[in-house]
Amino acid sequence: MSLCRSGARAVARLTARHRRAAHDGENGRILVLGIGFAVVLLALVLVVASISAIHLDRKRVLALADAAAAAVADSVSEDGFYGDGDRLLTDEMVRTELEAYLAEVDRSSMDRVTSFAVGEPTGVEGEDTAVVTFVVTIDPPFVPALVADVVGPVELTVTGRARAFEPDAAAP
Repeated sequence: MSLCRSGARAVARLTARHRRAAHDGENGRILVLGIGFAVVLLALVLVVASISAIHLDRKRVLALADAAAAAVADSVSEDGFYGDGDRLLTDEMVRTELEAYLAEVDRSSMDRVTSFAVGEPTGVEGEDTAVVTFVVTIDPPFVPALVADVVGPVELTVTGRARAFEPDAAAP
């Protein structure tokens, strides 16, 4: 009989534990909480990475605008400095030199740029400063297709300026 009693007690203990576990509302919920936290953390990392990539693309386009403005300002000939007294730079000259510069430059590092255009103001500021403005559209990376319509592409406008100096006047 003692064997039956101890077997019955063991079964009673197991069923009591089973009932308590079945009625415990917190059982297994930590896994769902952990998965939810991981998803939120991953989304935050991807948002920060996307913003950083857009910022780096902006810096690349800004460097291109600065280099283009410097190339335009550097294209002033000696006749422009010492010639008939006309302006050093004209809007037409800036546009022409800018087109020549963009035809030569390698823009392969800007792979997320979907549209690239010369914007306003592009031309001359004062008599001797070349102004180059680019308007670009960038597709943010790490954006899923479901959210792409909401987020959409990012439009950036950057402006570079460079001053044309007389060759001897620029040296200290």
